[in-house]
Amino acid sequence: MVASCFVIVTTTPIRFLLTPWTPEPTLSPLETQTPFILLTVVGPLGIDTRADLERYLRTSLPADISDLEFADYNIAIQEAAISVRFKSNKSTVELFLEEIGFSNSLEEYYYPSFHQTGIFISNYFDWWKPEEAKIYSGGQISKGSQEFWMVLVDKTNPESYIVYLMMLLL
Repeated sequence: MVASCFVIVTTTPIRFLLTPWTPEPTLSPLETQTPFILLTVVGPLGIDTRADLERYLRTSLPADISDLEFADYNIAIQEAAISVRFKSNKSTVELFLEEIGFSNSLEEYYYPSFHQTGIFISNYFDWWKPEEAKIYSGGQISKGSQEFWMVLVDKTNPESYIVYLMMLLL
């Protein structure tokens, strides 16, 4: 009797999709998978606290922000994402964005390609609603070949801006 076995060793979390057996191998597209499949590996970066988040952002979040929400998750086998949302005043938001690398002014009514993979994370996180912004500006930057940042600032309420920030790590 011959038995075989293989082991995959990787630093990247891998999800396995279990589907009913068919004579031909099939994988369903991510758009048709349930939230459980999309978020099988929740927290691949281990961001559980504000301090963890600040370590990945490589800066401190302003002290006067409110309604901070964040999540890290996998979009695909090799892509990790961090989504952050918070509220603050105009001057705090401008200083924070400059500090993380958005040195140029954001473009008015520019909506970043948060959903280029076809996965709408607003289906999974009820606090992620950049599409509800009426007055906004946005931008995208890359930091090297494997780190991409996107931001949308909802300016609908001039007293309290809402910042939607996404960081993709390939």
